[in-house]
Amino acid sequence: MKQVSILIIIVGMLSGTLWGTKAMDPSTYKIQKVEVRGSRISSFAFTSNVAYIGSDSGIKASDLNPPLVLEYYNRQNSGLPSDGVTALAIRNGKELWIGTDAGLAMMTIGLIDATIPPNSPFQNAVISSLAADKDGLLWISAIREMQDEGGWIEGMGISSYDGKSWKSYTPANSTLPESFIGSIHADGQNRKWLATYYNTSERDHGSGLCSFDGKQFSIHGNGKSYSSVECLAVDNAGKAWMGLAEYTEEGLLGGGLACFDGKTWTHYNTTNSDIPGDLVSDITIGKDGTIWMAVLDTDPMYPYSFGLAGFNGQEWRLIPQEKLADQGRQISCLATDPDGKLWVGTDNGLAVVSFPEPIANQEHEFTPYDQPPVIVGELRPEYPDTAKRARVQGTVVLEVEVYDDGRIGEIRVKRSVQGLDESAIEAVRKVKFKPGKAGGKPVNTMVIIPIEFRLN
Repeated sequence: MKQVSILIIIVGMLSGTLWGTKAMDPSTYKIQKVEVRGSRISSFAFTSNVAYIGSDSGIKASDLNPPLVLEYYNRQNSGLPSDGVTALAIRNGKELWIGTDAGLAMMTIGLIDATIPPNSPFQNAVISSLAADKDGLLWISAIREMQDEGGWIEGMGISSYDGKSWKSYTPANSTLPESFIGSIHADGQNRKWLATYYNTSERDHGSGLCSFDGKQFSIHGNGKSYSSVECLAVDNAGKAWMGLAEYTEEGLLGGGLACFDGKTWTHYNTTNSDIPGDLVSDITIGKDGTIWMAVLDTDPMYPYSFGLAGFNGQEWRLIPQEKLADQGRQISCLATDPDGKLWVGTDNGLAVVSFPEPIANQEHEFTPYDQPPVIVGELRPEYPDTAKRARVQGTVVLEVEVYDDGRIGEIRVKRSVQGLDESAIEAVRKVKFKPGKAGGKPVNTMVIIPIEFRLN
């Protein structure tokens, strides 16, 4: 059977309902609090086994299984433009791009030094969002403070970077409707979805949801009067999910959850659904397609945080705020890792929510073998150039699930070598196995595979 780390803390919830939203069964989820106290979490980016966590005190690198922060990168030890990290993205599987409140930087995964990209137009700008598309382009949105205009700020539209050159899109040189872009997402068709937001320094409303097909920008609005898109995520079916808001004299007023499928808008709020509050501050799509969102009430001055709400298209569920963060704290960002766990950043730490499958429903049980699984062919890991240049060598040890039909399941890193884990995992994914046997019959097994990297 799959083992659960002893670092994971099992928590429960009161049974019954809360604000019309059903409380989740305490046996269906687990929460681990990760120690990053004193840091406001802003963003996440994932490889197959590492979580990069952006915060106002730099970047933290954590194992995925179990979540455990092991490394810290900041202005002092890595040369970041600022410790105030605002956005993260991974490009081409090799580059960690870092947006800060003082510009843009890049770190090669596995190395520690950050570099400022040549001719970057974002010197001293605040990076709002980063996204890497399937063509390897990095997309950036940012704002810049105008020092000669008493702190006035301007939006910088969006820009793309192909590793050599920059291309900028603004209302002045394209059909982009406005320059303040809060979030960028690239879908499976490589369309870029853009969340525009209200800003008092330029206009008293936003343009709602926009998209870019590589040639022109389209304005989709949002089907309601709420013109500011506070957060955005796109599911595997290409539907855009977002939290809407408008600004009043009293402050921010939530407009609930909206979904746009390319033609039709659907809206969910406290008057027509069981969503616990109308202010949605961030969204992520679960591995099973569930829409997870941080939800607050509609008090524009002192919004109360209900916690983490999930919607599967039919039912609403809630993990209360007090289970995720200390009293008085709020969720600042959400993300889903490759294993399906939810990473919940707050303004004072981090919680990781997992949803273990009930034992009775697990598809695979693992059996001690009499004959171990055997690799068919040759295991040929690629030695990354960055690791060679840094003269990194060593043995990566992997624990691999091999099913009774020879398919590969989960691969877990039991011994890590910085900069080499990804190559080792990729090499195992490329080979085939003869399954292990017990009593002469193929069985589901777990096998330890050491992969050695040595410089000539």
